[in-house]
Order: sequence, then structure tokens, then C-alpha cells
Amino acid sequence: MRGIATAFSLPLILLAVATGQSRPPLPSKELTVAELVKRSSDAVVQIVVSDGSGKEIALGSGFIVSAGGEIVTNYHVIKGAHSAVAKLPNGSSFAVEGALAVNSDRDLALLKVTGNNLPVLSLFPDSSIHVGDHVVAIGSPLGLQGSVSDGIVSAVRDEPDAKWIQTTAPVSHGSSGGPLLNMNGGVIGVITWGLSEENGQSLNLRFHRTRYRN
Repeated sequence: MRGIATAFSLPLILLAVATGQSRPPLPSKELTVAELVKRSSDAVVQIVVSDGSGKEIALGSGFIVSAGGEIVTNYHVIKGAHSAVAKLPNGSSFAVEGALAVNSDRDLALLKVTGNNLPVLSLFPDSSIHVGDHVVAIGSPLGLQGSVSDGIVSAVRDEPDAKWIQTTAPVSHGSSGGPLLNMNGGVIGVITWGLSEENGQSLNLRFHRTRYRN
């Protein structure tokens, strides 16, 4: 799917745990794509969802927001799950213990795994997002873990209950739940959905992460 992919702002309930965690400061200058990927990709996970018989029923992405194991993803990735596993790029796997918070209307979930000193991504304030900004998406499109695409913010669209980031960074099935990053390595949105290429080429949206902050 290459078209509209959305990411929306994390409601406060999903940020309650994440915002209380310490993180390394973001660099003050913009990184190259290669530098950003090296800094960020270890904190992006593949999420494999299974039914009661152990059969895989869904595949998505997510990203770690606390060193103790809180992971942001899409609600639709885990909907109907009997069990789920979060896989790190280094080959480590963590069983998902449950959801700390979900928001089905905004298609977001905050999951918990047991971990220590896990790599994390930092959440970035919305005030610094501008049309024309260079952005990078990391996820597991079609199950290809650690895939990277880049583009620009082509529009920021305000709706009554949300702010959407439209970007040209291509995504595919399996990218859902992955982060959209600015060039300082901060998460500005969560990949949520997409339209097929026949409906719109190089149109990708991310629901704005910080719309509902205090």
C-alpha cells in the first residue's frame, strides 16, 4: 500500500506512562537518514499477533517508549489477539503481557512487555512540525522488519478531533503502529492506515502525536 497512511496524536491516557520516563536528549542538529536509522531503529519492534490455537493472525509494528517495556502501536494490530510477541531487531523477543491503555476510536494502544534498559524513542512536540520537513518512517511492511522509507511532510491537516500529518514517505501493510520521525529522531506521529496506490500516489498521513497534550 503506497498512499495515505495515517498517524494520530497519542491521547493523554497513552502518554501517562511514557511521559514519565527518562530518555537521552535528542540531538540539536538534524541527522542524516543513515544517522537517524542507526540511532532509532533498535527501538522499533515487529508485533506478531496469534489466535488461541497459536496461528498468526496479524502483523504490525510498534516502538518502545520506556526502558521498562512500554510499546506504542495501533489498536487494530492487537484487536482480537489471544497472544502477541514483540520482536526487536537484534533477535530478542518479548511476550506482550497486556495493554496498559487502548483507544479504539483513535486506533492506538500502549502495550507492556517485561524488559530492562530497552532502547527507547522520544516523543516530539507538535509545534515544530512544518510542511516541507524531511521525515522518516520505520516499520515492518509486509513483514520486512527494520524497513526504512523517507519523504517530506506535504501537509498538516486539522480535523475537529485530530490533526493529521500527510507525508510522501511510503508505507505498506505491516507498517501500522510504527513511528514517523523527524530528522532529530523524535516521534511526531504513529502510522495508522493507508490507501492503495490507485487511490492516491505518494500520499501518506500520520495522526499527530501531541494533539491532546495538556
